[in-house]
Amino acid sequence: MNNLVIRPATLEDFDIIDQFQVGLIEFERKFDPSIAPEKETRYYPRGEIEGLIRAKSLLVAEIDGKLVGCGFGKVEKVDWAEPRESGYIGFIYVLPEHRGKGVATAIISKLVEYFKAKGISLFRIKSYSDNERAINAYKKLGFVPYLTELYLKQIHQK
Repeated sequence: MNNLVIRPATLEDFDIIDQFQVGLIEFERKFDPSIAPEKETRYYPRGEIEGLIRAKSLLVAEIDGKLVGCGFGKVEKVDWAEPRESGYIGFIYVLPEHRGKGVATAIISKLVEYFKAKGISLFRIKSYSDNERAINAYKKLGFVPYLTELYLKQIHQK
């Protein structure tokens, strides 16, 4: 994809990134019935998104000047593991018409480069267990299943 550009997000991108959040939540509702039904639900408040933008750790994908996807990287520190820092990759979203074209792979690869430049060698990414397309894409990049999070079914029943 010659016209694909991955770059740090700017504050001018905020409104589109916010719409990506809405799209991500709508997409993930089919995997998680506990997501609140309100249309205005957000995983990340405005201040957190703006902080990621200022830190240059929220990346956007552009094709022909149009934003088509995003993802962020956060350094996480722990005292109980080696290495002490890991790179968490989150908010991977690509517009439906651009999925399956390598956009998410390009975003994730750029985030891994970002972490490696900081000396980080352990990377994490999450996916719903039923989101096989995402899981398979992450496995192609070298990610392996490591920890399974379980929910008590009653939580999801109304």
